[in-house]
Amino acid sequence: MKSYRGYIISPNPFSPTLYQVAVEGQGGSIPKVLGGSFTSVGAIQEIIDKYVINKEEEQAANVRKTSLKK
Repeated sequence: MKSYRGYIISPNPFSPTLYQVAVEGQGGSIPKVLGGSFTSVGAIQEIIDKYVINKEEEQAANVRKTSLKK
């Protein structure tokens, strides 16, 4: 089991050569893009990085839009 940017990456119990993702902490749902099984930890980390960067950019854009409306 490995923790990465707020997500837990662990081997899939039904197919140990594949990996799955869960959210750190108590409960919560994972984004659809992180659902399912993956062939490597590196592939998951790359997807998580892209997801987190995109999420941060969307939040920054929303802040700018809100600021402009005032």
